[in-house]
Order: sequence, then C-alpha cells, then structure tokens
Amino acid sequence: MVNLSSFASLQPLWRVQLWAATHLLLQDSSGDLRCDIAALAMRGLSSLEAFAERKLSSWAHRNMRRARQGAHFASTITAAATMVAAADR
Repeated sequence: MVNLSSFASLQPLWRVQLWAATHLLLQDSSGDLRCDIAALAMRGLSSLEAFAERKLSSWAHRNMRRARQGAHFASTITAAATMVAAADR
C-alpha cells in the first residue's frame, strides 16, 4: 500500500485506499484477486449511486418547496395591489 501521508491535498485518497484494503482483506475471497477488486468496485459504485440519488432528491425537494412558497406568495397578491402598482407608473 502506498503511503500518501506527505501529500496533504490527497488525504481523501488514502482514506479510499484504506477502505478498499480493509474490505478486500475482510471479505470472503473467491480466490481470484481480479474478481474481488471488480466486486469491490461495483459495491463502491452502488454506494456512490445511492449517495448521488439522496443528494439529487434533497435538491429537488428543496427547489419544489421554494417553488411552492413562491406560488403561495403570488396567490396572495390581490387585484387591488396590482392596480396600485399599475397606477404608479
């Protein structure tokens, strides 16, 4: 395993390497290291997909809530308020 402690900007990389090494050592091995690495990569990609789905869902929920608040605000404007605004021009 490569020691990346001297590279301060690459700290997340050593965390990923450590995670991958522990998962490769602790899982039931099929005997072929290539298959084990491919299985680990697939598990990592599925975790990344779940993370991205949660973030996108949160983003969509926040934007829909803001749109609903804007629609509620627009519905509270009365015809008299728009007439006054038009008269000021």
